[in-house]
Amino acid sequence: MINTEDVIKALAKKLRTILVGYDVVVNDIKTASDKVVSIELINSSSRFNSNGALRTTVMLDIVVYHKKKNTLDMIKTADLLTSKLLNTIEVKDRVLTISNSVDISIVDDVLHYGIEITYSEFNPSVIDTSAELLGSISINLE
Repeated sequence: MINTEDVIKALAKKLRTILVGYDVVVNDIKTASDKVVSIELINSSSRFNSNGALRTTVMLDIVVYHKKKNTLDMIKTADLLTSKLLNTIEVKDRVLTISNSVDISIVDDVLHYGIEITYSEFNPSVIDTSAELLGSISINLE
């Protein structure tokens, strides 16, 4: 099973290859470094769908800070993230899709790059229970 921590670790690994030279941290933009990428968890929710799969959505904010860069540089960084980050991410033995819908904002020369990753995990125990219930239903059409 994949969990939110696995997704964040995989994202951090991918960001280190895209934004070379930046410190990649989780929930810690206040680090002393001049070049920081912080992965902030916005929301994580899970629910079972009708076929018994656990569908999880993870919303993350990638916060990029560089002491010597301005808003124009952050726009270029957002373009770089869009070209290199979107599409898929490898998490454990799976390849997950990153939503094409991103939320980009720049506040005080700090880039906020919001992404959403949704994945499903199959849970056979839910299917087994549903199958047992369906097997016990009989319909009299007379």
